[in-house]
Amino acid sequence: MSERLSSLRKRVASVERQTADRARREKLADCNCLSRGEMIVSFFASPEQFEAAANLPCPAHGFRRLGKITVFVLVEEDGTIAEESARLSQLVEEYKLRLSQLPLSPELEYDSEEL
Repeated sequence: MSERLSSLRKRVASVERQTADRARREKLADCNCLSRGEMIVSFFASPEQFEAAANLPCPAHGFRRLGKITVFVLVEEDGTIAEESARLSQLVEEYKLRLSQLPLSPELEYDSEEL
């Protein structure tokens, strides 16, 4: 009897693992993060557009990774940084701070260049 019970437990554990793996794969199918290997160029015409993209959650991970971010700073004729560029730089720094505080997700394969 204990052999049957042991075999049954092994089969149940196997089915539970398969079910959990399937659920994880289905969840990851909805991921909208940008992983390290992707080259997607996005241009945000305003800080508000970047903020909206940065605050859009990933259905699979919660926090959406946007990949490597480069900010082009616009300078006024008098040499000062344009207000929108300063605001965008601030938003990017806030985003990177939030990103740095998250645990690593092995399926995303992002690296330190993202920060």
